[in-house]
Amino acid sequence: MALLKREAVVLWVPQATGNSALIDDAIRYANRAAGRYCGRPDGFESASHDEYFSCRTGQRAIILHHAPVTSITLVQEWAQEGSATTLASTDYILDGDAGLLYRDGSAWTPGHEQVRVTYVGGYTEDTLEDEEGLRMALLQLVAYRIGFRGNVGNVSASTDGESATREETVNGIPRSVASALAPYCVEETT
Repeated sequence: MALLKREAVVLWVPQATGNSALIDDAIRYANRAAGRYCGRPDGFESASHDEYFSCRTGQRAIILHHAPVTSITLVQEWAQEGSATTLASTDYILDGDAGLLYRDGSAWTPGHEQVRVTYVGGYTEDTLEDEEGLRMALLQLVAYRIGFRGNVGNVSASTDGESATREETVNGIPRSVASALAPYCVEETT
């Protein structure tokens, strides 16, 4: 299911007028591009995720990559050792909105990818409505995709006396959209 509704795109993105066949592609692009930029390889849509985390000695919190987190299915320590230990739900505390998973009463097992977490996280159409900054950034990426199709690499284009200048990009994302996405990007594990 797409994060943005076609109706919202038609209302908020002037470039969508007369380009209805491009809307679904532009919505998928916006989710993938924003996800890649923000360290969320599967985008922002709610889905099941299975991730491994490397922890330092004494580390008590892990940042899950796909907040908000709605449920935890599995948490294991010693995940790479062949003798993984599955933790009970009383052994950890979840801050679902922030995507933080805390080890209750102790630290996570240190080492390379020693903690495995399987969970459901990300946004739905309904939860995205509460995140106006992310919603607007995705709509801007939809507009960018539709408005500049075919102009890959062009900084400026002129047709019949009209010109368009593309905004400078950061890793393929317009700089203004990258700034708007910053609060939704995954930070380093704490």
